[in-house]
Amino acid sequence: MGDTAQDGSGFSREHPIEHAKDDEFNRQAYVSKLLNALWRSDDINGLVVGISGPWGSGKTSLKTMLVEEINAARKTSQSFHVVEFEPWMYSGSGKLVSLLFNEVVDDLSPTGGRLRRFKARAVHLVIQVLSFLSGAVPAVDVVVPGVGTVSLSLIKAFSGLAKATDPTNDDIDSLARRREKLKRKLEKSQDRIIVFIDDLDRLMDDEVVEMLRAVKAVGDLPHMTYVLLYDRDSITRSLDATCHGKGDEYLEKIVQVPLDLPEPPQDIVSERLKAEVVAAAGLASKKIYEPGIERLFEPNFYDNCVKPYVRTMRDAIRLSNEFKLRYMVMKDDVEVDDLLSITSLEVFRPSLHRWIMEHKALLCSPVTGRASYPGQHNGEEQRAQSLAAELEGLREAPDREALKSLFPFAGAALAGNWSNANTREDDPRRSICRAEHFDAYFRLSTDRDVLHEAEFKQFLLVDDLLDPGFPRDDQLRIFGDKYFPGKAASYLKDSDTERIQKVILGCLKCDQMASKVLWNCISINVATTILNRNNGSRLHTDVLKTIVGAIAQSDSIAAVPTALALAVQMQKELHDSGTAEAQILPPRRYDFLNIPMHREDSQLWEESLAVLKGKVLSPFSPRRAERPMLFGADLLEFCAHAVLYLYDDDAERRSAFESLRPLVDPNQYPLFVVDALAGKTDTGYVLNGLLLSELVTRGQYQGAIDTLIDRGNLWNYAPSDRQAVAAYQVALDGSSSPSSSSPSQLTASAESSEFSAPIPEAQTKLVVDGWEKRVNEVVRAMSKNDE
Repeated sequence: MGDTAQDGSGFSREHPIEHAKDDEFNRQAYVSKLLNALWRSDDINGLVVGISGPWGSGKTSLKTMLVEEINAARKTSQSFHVVEFEPWMYSGSGKLVSLLFNEVVDDLSPTGGRLRRFKARAVHLVIQVLSFLSGAVPAVDVVVPGVGTVSLSLIKAFSGLAKATDPTNDDIDSLARRREKLKRKLEKSQDRIIVFIDDLDRLMDDEVVEMLRAVKAVGDLPHMTYVLLYDRDSITRSLDATCHGKGDEYLEKIVQVPLDLPEPPQDIVSERLKAEVVAAAGLASKKIYEPGIERLFEPNFYDNCVKPYVRTMRDAIRLSNEFKLRYMVMKDDVEVDDLLSITSLEVFRPSLHRWIMEHKALLCSPVTGRASYPGQHNGEEQRAQSLAAELEGLREAPDREALKSLFPFAGAALAGNWSNANTREDDPRRSICRAEHFDAYFRLSTDRDVLHEAEFKQFLLVDDLLDPGFPRDDQLRIFGDKYFPGKAASYLKDSDTERIQKVILGCLKCDQMASKVLWNCISINVATTILNRNNGSRLHTDVLKTIVGAIAQSDSIAAVPTALALAVQMQKELHDSGTAEAQILPPRRYDFLNIPMHREDSQLWEESLAVLKGKVLSPFSPRRAERPMLFGADLLEFCAHAVLYLYDDDAERRSAFESLRPLVDPNQYPLFVVDALAGKTDTGYVLNGLLLSELVTRGQYQGAIDTLIDRGNLWNYAPSDRQAVAAYQVALDGSSSPSSSSPSQLTASAESSEFSAPIPEAQTKLVVDGWEKRVNEVVRAMSKNDE
């Protein structure tokens, strides 16, 4: 065959659609041009078109579009018939050629093709009519809706050819006669038949040869066009096995018009992959990442871990299949972007994937709390240097970029700023760079001490948190997990306020029920993270009202520290008085609420602040008073100082302190009140004698000190500033009050010089030293008894 086809087919070697390999790939334009060429083809001797493209390049999609276009065009020209044959479905049957022509018969007959969808009664009637006519008349054309004019003799001729090509037929002369008969029928017929044969490359080698021989020898018939779809490299390899290494030449003899399907550009490949990932993850949005919002993908993950390795549609489909398999196992127990990235490296860079598995200790980011502290980076510099040396040994630059994206500590180590690569311990993401989640991406199972994501979802979105039996032990375990506040913010973002209210009420109850000691109030973290996550949302004001309302409604002991913590942050943002009290407010644990700087919202925040302050001042029911708890020292110290910060006059401060009394262990309360009311100056400590006289008696104070010392745990439940507590002891020892003074008696002493004058630190230190000596004696005695 020459450079151009000279048989009137309308095709040429220089076919216009070969230029569809331009950067902007237009599949629809490709289909239209190919369809136009097929439509114009009037080759009486038949035509074989070969469309080749690599696996995953979209050959089947192209065929589907062509068939749809042809069927639409048949409304104006009923002489076209379309046959779709998928030989791989019958691979191994030994009857591929016979089945091919049976498929033609099926699609031409009124009982096949689209007429399979006819109601059974109508089809049965058509068959009866056609059977009668075919027996009475040599050749009859019958008009069948949706198919057009059908020649029964043509159908019978194809049926005869199918029987003749059956492997069980030994009559070679019969095959020749039937083929010749069919040829004459086609020459006289106006029917034009287009046969699509897809996925030839999925057949076994001998079957590929069998199908191509059938197309050339038996199928070379008038008014018939064969459109073969295959991967050329795969087909030629199959032909080489039986054609003495000349498969390419053999294919050229069969295919008159070879067309190469253009490989989609990178952006089309990426969109296909993203769509597959989104579908597998069950997400409604088709956007993989979008700046400024919660993202499915971090851009640098995709750009550095996926894009360099996924170049073709075949690569995209291969990766998406591998990803789907892993995601079906792990689901929400992994991050989608991390899983796709590490799967990409496993598929396309297996050696790098193995290297990552072997270097967990170097790659995973160090974990810190919310605030930094001196010495937290000790030992990390040497680790960072070792990691940097390992990374420099990687020859491929893309490999280093992939590692830097997945493991921030790796990038920081190379850049020399490793101290900034730490991740927060309560970060809710299950990132591969976290040591506790790393193994899950390789073993496809979580560690025993890591909760499944489904457990967080169940608690936050489904469980009845107002049920009298709540919380169960398993629910308390979920609530106490370090990731719980972050998970709450993630799942309750823009959620309905009714569910947020239930979660806050449930958390406050869990805080009270979690243990006998309220070390840290988790509800504070939950409330602030939900507010911070919803900051800027149209629902933000409703969320604020809901959370504040739930705190005010709750009868949990934990509602008081939660109210105090939120109120402190609101007060600081709205007023920021810069008073001396603000300077002594412990900021370590509850200083992370980011209130929006929208002045138009100030009234809402003022109202919320008033509600929270009122909650602390409200009287407590006897039921709660019966259940005082030990508070963690940091938490109770914060609460005591928050009272001074939030309330301006002594009457409100006295009421707030009194509200704390029934919630707190009697042996803690006097010490923390004294600590809050002992102001430190350059010359020592100054006591607020008036408030002290109304809140704490000598007997209460001394009894608390003696009880805690006798237990050997004075400092576990005492304020951090021990000398501030001791200042009250110095004042008492220097006064003329009896050992068991009433508030009125202490009022008189508060007006004396012992309470109004600064108490030197040297004296308070002596008291603290005496307490420590007594504690040590108690501890030694306990140890001796244990022996």
